[in-house]
Amino acid sequence: MTPEQIQAAIAQLTIKQDRTADLIAQLANAQRESFEFSRQAFEAIEQDLRAVHDDLRETRQLVDSNARAIESNARAIQALADWER
Repeated sequence: MTPEQIQAAIAQLTIKQDRTADLIAQLANAQRESFEFSRQAFEAIEQDLRAVHDDLRETRQLVDSNARAIESNARAIQALADWER
């Protein structure tokens, strides 16, 4: 190879190396963006799950309260039925 051919080959390799570096940088940016999106989605899901957990706890308290009220009403009805006899 002549010195000119070697210089031309080096120039082409340098261009390809620069393009590769740019592509790697673009990939790294895309991965960061993807990670950030995933992190935000995870946080949103986590918040939703906490809200669901709170709703379930509140529902459980209401069910327990209703069960106690039903039991109390049943005792009152039984007492009334006993009294009427």
